[in-house]
Amino acid sequence: MQRRNFVVWTTFVIAALPGCNTMPPQLSTSLTKSLSSGLGISEAQAGAGVGTVLNYAEGKLSSTDFTTLTKSVPVADAYIKAADERLGSIKMADVSSLNSSLGKLGMTSDQIRKFVPAVTEYVGKVGGDSAKNLLVSAMR
Repeated sequence: MQRRNFVVWTTFVIAALPGCNTMPPQLSTSLTKSLSSGLGISEAQAGAGVGTVLNYAEGKLSSTDFTTLTKSVPVADAYIKAADERLGSIKMADVSSLNSSLGKLGMTSDQIRKFVPAVTEYVGKVGGDSAKNLLVSAMR
């Protein structure tokens, strides 16, 4: 009986291991799935990319506006953490530095060009026009 339990448990752990290096389960959201399938990037790239966009927005918005924005994005803190883990804590001065950071996540220039509008559209769907407008203003 103990051997059977050991074999079952070991099989379960081995089956679960391939997913361990992809992304935390809380980041596998409709947003990351949509970005992944729509842009041909991994969900891990999508999650870190969203965090990178939010990090950029934080530098461009007031703290009140940034808080409003992040409250409209489910698991925003986890996205930001994923970006920090992949890229380190970096300050982005302009859109070209944002694009460079997204490139460091392994995105092509075509994927980068489509990424921010896709994130902005999602923010509008889940957070409404006010949240979308905050993100749009940060991207200027």
